[in-house]
Amino acid sequence: MKKGFLFLLYALLLGSLSAELNQLRTVGEAEFRPNAIVQARYQTVNRDRAACLIFVTDLPTDLDFRPRVELVALTNPAPGQYHVYVAPDERVVTIHALGYEPLTVVLVDLGIRVLRSGEVYEVRVTGDIEVDSLPVIFNVTPEDALINVGALEFESGRPQPLPVGENEVFIEKEGYLPIREKINVDSENILFTYNLREIDPLLVRFRSQPDNAVIMIDNAERGTTDRDLWLFPGRYELQLIRANYITVNEVIEVVDGEENFFSWNLQKNVGTLNVNVQPSDAELFINNEKYDQHHGVELPPGMYRVELIAEGYRSQSERINMELRETVNRDYSLEPIFGNLLLEVFPTDTTVEMYFKDEKVRTVSGSSRITDLLAGNYELRASAPGFARQSNRITIRENETVRYSITLSESEPEDSESLEGMVFVIGGSFDMGSGRSVQQVTLSDFYIGQFPVSQSEWREVMGNNPSHFNGSDNPVERVTWLDAVEYCNRLSTLDGLQPVYSINDQTNTDDWGRGDIAADWSANGYRLPTEAEWEYAARGGSSSDNYTYSGSDDIDEVAWFTGNSGYRTRPVGQKKPNVLNVYDMSGNVWEWCWDWYGRFEDRVHTNPTGPNNGIAAVLRGGSWRDNHDFCRVYSRHRSNRERAYNYVGFRVARSAE
Repeated sequence: MKKGFLFLLYALLLGSLSAELNQLRTVGEAEFRPNAIVQARYQTVNRDRAACLIFVTDLPTDLDFRPRVELVALTNPAPGQYHVYVAPDERVVTIHALGYEPLTVVLVDLGIRVLRSGEVYEVRVTGDIEVDSLPVIFNVTPEDALINVGALEFESGRPQPLPVGENEVFIEKEGYLPIREKINVDSENILFTYNLREIDPLLVRFRSQPDNAVIMIDNAERGTTDRDLWLFPGRYELQLIRANYITVNEVIEVVDGEENFFSWNLQKNVGTLNVNVQPSDAELFINNEKYDQHHGVELPPGMYRVELIAEGYRSQSERINMELRETVNRDYSLEPIFGNLLLEVFPTDTTVEMYFKDEKVRTVSGSSRITDLLAGNYELRASAPGFARQSNRITIRENETVRYSITLSESEPEDSESLEGMVFVIGGSFDMGSGRSVQQVTLSDFYIGQFPVSQSEWREVMGNNPSHFNGSDNPVERVTWLDAVEYCNRLSTLDGLQPVYSINDQTNTDDWGRGDIAADWSANGYRLPTEAEWEYAARGGSSSDNYTYSGSDDIDEVAWFTGNSGYRTRPVGQKKPNVLNVYDMSGNVWEWCWDWYGRFEDRVHTNPTGPNNGIAAVLRGGSWRDNHDFCRVYSRHRSNRERAYNYVGFRVARSAE
């Protein structure tokens, strides 16, 4: 009976016996994948974003990859497809496969001259598909134990080809003693039976100084030190990982009947960088990551690109090699760059104050030629007796002369169509939303901010700056919906207006506790726009041109988004405004609206203010981190009112009497 069974299995022989290993080979050149993205979590030990080599194969065996520099990660998202994350500038990868000679792949031979951070290439691998093998069955108890022979995985009781000759078998299941042994596969040995022995877990204590190091056991995260874990007896590959400390890599053995206590004194894995720079407000970037401090920057050993950037100055960069426990001091003096301004004003006695980085740098009277201005963004505050004040933003560029004209309007009462920094929007009816989610909404007149609230405006009112991307003219971000509401009330009080928002009838935010926020829509103070007001203004109000984005069908004209932002916010007012002369309603930052997020068909159609309750507030407009779909005038998003992100800001509105 046994001989008949073995003969049947032998008849399933998948390859002829041979003493020679088969050969691997690549097919053609590597194909660049420009639209593929390497996620930020794949980083080298030097915190560079990895590159990715996608190996696609038609071979029936598993592949293993060994880069020469560093293997960041290896994933197998689909059969025959391997994503190998490697360090930038990697040049050589060796491929291993059971039954095949190792193949050393030199990337330049595949057309990859330099492998850069974040790049993705696809490489096809094939070889002699016939492998000298026999169908082998493993009968294992319990049946759901993991069975591995080299890189191959087996299921208990199911025949599967295995190369003839010596193979190493590893069988494991949590709660059982693992089995590791070598077997010899030939025509007489194709059926193997194993019974795993059940065991009890043991208490294992992990300590480190300093603590809070991530515990990785067999490549699985198990919390942070100091911590106690229940583990089964056996040997484990352990890593302790803590930022700026040398990673511990060792094998520990958990033994029954002994006190399993493990402790480590972690060693710092950093050097220290001190940077002195003129101007002192220059921003420091290390490997494209912004650092808030210039002194005492701790960096693990390695090569770093240090860059200093300041508005009005030529950026400067260099590569620095950091050694373990070394202190590196660097002094930089950035070269200023200048441009000129030809200013025309009406009336002729207009006074213009020029602000650069929130500081007044020039005051001129009348039309003027102004030379040697630092290149960058300026705010021009113009005033004249009997005329309405006006604020304008301009950009001075290197070795260019900008011609700019300011014409002031005669002063008007506050409730007229001009308020400083705001745009009067004539009410009307429009179709709100898109597709099946459309409703006709009618709005009364209102005012809306010409720009998102900037960091300088926030700082003047709130006395701080929570933003991730610093820049006085950049929109404030990392503010919650509740922060934005508080800002509106504080600004209303400063301008002598009636605050809109209250908690338990209290409008003074210093006295607010927790509670529901109510809105007095008859108050003349600042507030968040309703979702309907926001979309109406973004579309251009009663003068709408039905553009896809706020002011254009070409997103590059009006928005900072993933295609042009450089993955950060940008100063407000640099892109083209819409027909109402309102800026940045597409892109740059998402903007909080008053409304709870809900379905349109549940709304009031005249001056709607959204549902009475909900779990998230409405966000509109898209941001620097979003693609074009999110920047459309009708695109909606939502977030918890108490969350703050570096891609969410807001603009203010006011009711018109």
